[in-house]
Amino acid sequence: MPAQQDEDAKRRAKEAEARACVERRAEEWFRNPNTQNIDAQAWRKQIMLEAASSTADEWPRLIDDALDGDPDADAVLADEAQRFLERGEPLPSPLNDYVRLVLFDRFFTHGRKRRRGSDPNANVQRDYFIVGVLRRLETVEKLKPSRNRATAEKFPERECGCSIVADVLSLKEAAVAEVWRRRERLWKSLGISRAGPAYRG
Repeated sequence: MPAQQDEDAKRRAKEAEARACVERRAEEWFRNPNTQNIDAQAWRKQIMLEAASSTADEWPRLIDDALDGDPDADAVLADEAQRFLERGEPLPSPLNDYVRLVLFDRFFTHGRKRRRGSDPNANVQRDYFIVGVLRRLETVEKLKPSRNRATAEKFPERECGCSIVADVLSLKEAAVAEVWRRRERLWKSLGISRAGPAYRG
């Protein structure tokens, strides 16, 4: 029993530390006027531009999205092309091929299709925060990001990353878990690598 009590005490301390981490970063992220005044679309384009500027390995991902009709990916690629042209440097092969294709398509055809469906910017900042802070809890605090329903019902006192984040952000745990499950799709929509970013704050 003493050993079990010691383990429980360590678990509660780790969960309390994780909760404090989420609360502190949520305060910085969601209550910072500089963050809240940023337009979601402009913010998404900035993240995509940072990824594209850091490594050309991300360009194929952006090009695929742009050809699929994502206007933000198209704008980011246009910005990158402009940077090369302003420096008087030749465009790298993938970017050059994309620019040629776009110019031909826009001037000699009826234009490229635009993506239909849900707004790609809806909740993107919130979801980016959720995924980033869950990765931090997993890698730094060593707390599992999610738990299955059976575990939650049998041991409701044992927190996971999703349960803590959900409580801090006043969301349902299932909703946070779904954001975490779809994290690679989020990273792809931002034009960043599969590893994804940990929360930067």
